Amino acid sequence: MKVLMILMVSFIVIFTGCKGDSDILATYNGGDIKRGEFYSWLKNHKVNLKKTLEKKNEQKNRLKQYGIQKLTLNEAKSKKFEQNEKFIRISSLIKGNFIAVFWKKKISEKTEFKEEAIKTRQIKLFVKSYKKKDKKNVKLTESELENEYKQEVKKGEEIIAQLDKGVSFEELAKKHNSSRVRKNGGDIGYITIGQKGPEFGKHLFSLKNGEYSKQPFRFGKAIYILKAEKKVILDNDNIDDIIENKSKAKSLKRRLQQLASRKYFKNLKNGNNVKLMTENIENKDKNSIIFSVGEFKYRVKDLDSFILYGNESLVKQGRKPIKFDLKLKTKWVLNQFDVVVLGKDFVKNGGDKDLDFLSKWNTAYNDILSGYYKQEMVVNSVNVKESVVKDYYMKSKKRYNESKKKNKKKKGKFKKFESYSKVKDNLKAMIKADKIKSVIKNYDRAIVQKSNFKMLLKELEGK
Repeated sequence: MKVLMILMVSFIVIFTGCKGDSDILATYNGGDIKRGEFYSWLKNHKVNLKKTLEKKNEQKNRLKQYGIQKLTLNEAKSKKFEQNEKFIRISSLIKGNFIAVFWKKKISEKTEFKEEAIKTRQIKLFVKSYKKKDKKNVKLTESELENEYKQEVKKGEEIIAQLDKGVSFEELAKKHNSSRVRKNGGDIGYITIGQKGPEFGKHLFSLKNGEYSKQPFRFGKAIYILKAEKKVILDNDNIDDIIENKSKAKSLKRRLQQLASRKYFKNLKNGNNVKLMTENIENKDKNSIIFSVGEFKYRVKDLDSFILYGNESLVKQGRKPIKFDLKLKTKWVLNQFDVVVLGKDFVKNGGDKDLDFLSKWNTAYNDILSGYYKQEMVVNSVNVKESVVKDYYMKSKKRYNESKKKNKKKKGKFKKFESYSKVKDNLKAMIKADKIKSVIKNYDRAIVQKSNFKMLLKELEGK
């Protein structure tokens, strides 16, 4: 009976001490924050969860940050801010770019590849491009450098003559290599055709299994002799089995997936229902089509509308509008073209139902909504009068002159004090930024108090 009681008590302690997703970490009027949603928020913000959970104070700061965002969201939604025309526009624009980044990563991870690779050994004979003169390195002249290359080519021919006599490639590589792979007999692992550049690939892939270069060749700042030890076809399934070095396998796999995904993306952009006409960017006809993807058409008026809206937002924030020349317009158009192409493929392949995407976009959407709501309702109320800027300038100038008088003997320390007309815009932006920080701090403090937000610190992990 005593043993049974001990087991029951132990079970209760273990069970109650276990941290669960449903544990409440904070409360506020009409709601709470549970451990699961908080951890999900941290994860979607790419916060190192393990390190965060080790420090209670850091969790407290993050939890307060999340709490303020959640309270701001509730306020924004209660005022139907999601129906705000400007918010709909900016969130739609951001969502398109968010989808493009998400889908590009997914394509890179899921695209299958099949690539020929050769297990390669090399003998690299480095060609010196300098000489010693008066204990200094001096660059060789063209004729001197060419002579150095000829000497190394001759040395390479002598090495090949030894290979022809039956001396092992590995032995000669250990003896003559001027690269770090000397120790392992010139073994540079599996090489794909474009990995080391076209000239290197051309020589390597002309060799059959077991063959070595019959002539040394020049590549970069060295002379090379190569040996093709084994030809294979690498794919997603076999690469980890073929390449024993896991770090090299992972690196090469990532590269081949990137190459395959670029090819996939290129094919999308060259599809039958895809047209890009950048020559129409500055067409006076506002209905002129710049690009089309399926039924979607991006016109000159869409580009003009974006530029107008973007610059209006900048001016509202006290910043200078951006002058869009043809180069900048083209850059934006190409970005939007990529976004639309990827977006269409994303929907076609069911990406909009992907649980990982839905979770991450929900977090991003809440960031946008709470941030834009604060900007429209709080930040945009901040104004800086001309008199305040002028007063700040005059006080700065007075401090400058006083400091200059005290340090008359220190020459070259003081730069020319710029005129008010030159610095007023920057000063205004700086003063406004400071005021915005203060206003946001006050807003956060007020919403926490108004909502009776409280954190249950005993539920947090770590020390």
